[in-house]
Amino acid sequence: MMHFPGIRASEHNGCPETPKSSTVMRKAVWDEMVTAQRSGLVQALGVANFDNEALLGSLIPPPKFLQVEYHPFHHNESLLHYCREHSIQLIAYGSNSWARGRPARSLLSNGVLQSIAKRHASSPQSVSLAWSLAKGVAVIPRSTSEKHLASNLRIESSLVLSSDEIVDLDAMQLKQARFAYEFLSSTSQHWASTVDTTTLAAAQE
Repeated sequence: MMHFPGIRASEHNGCPETPKSSTVMRKAVWDEMVTAQRSGLVQALGVANFDNEALLGSLIPPPKFLQVEYHPFHHNESLLHYCREHSIQLIAYGSNSWARGRPARSLLSNGVLQSIAKRHASSPQSVSLAWSLAKGVAVIPRSTSEKHLASNLRIESSLVLSSDEIVDLDAMQLKQARFAYEFLSSTSQHWASTVDTTTLAAAQE
């Protein structure tokens, strides 16, 4: 898996990162990964934090999975639609990351989540996971509790949300992600909604 579409500021030895260099490096890494797969060294290729369609579209062939932050407070439906259209499995990380946030933005204190959880005799965290699963998004919740691990495994079959509940959870969107990427050397290329098509075309030649 390619974890980020760019490089850490501490890893480019003072060389300024540009959209062109970023695109070229991304293509070079992806090409090596494709070669490894074709050689039988790996079964499937994926990426993480490629958070817009233009970045995903720059990968040829496309990845089999994409891992991004995705939960009721932060979800990119356009990206999910793109993944569905191109047979890319979206995987959510940070599904319950807001459970540790400030009270006004906490999954634990959110009225919508609490109400739905009470209706299903469940927890806000479980409802958040069930919401992702209902949308076809895989989840990878972290837990050190055997009880929670067992509960998470049962969510898909034991907690079925109604279409109205899913709509209510969709409406909780806050836009702002919990996880930031300030440690990358540039945000102009990685997280923009578009990619310089001239640079991309040159990189793919």
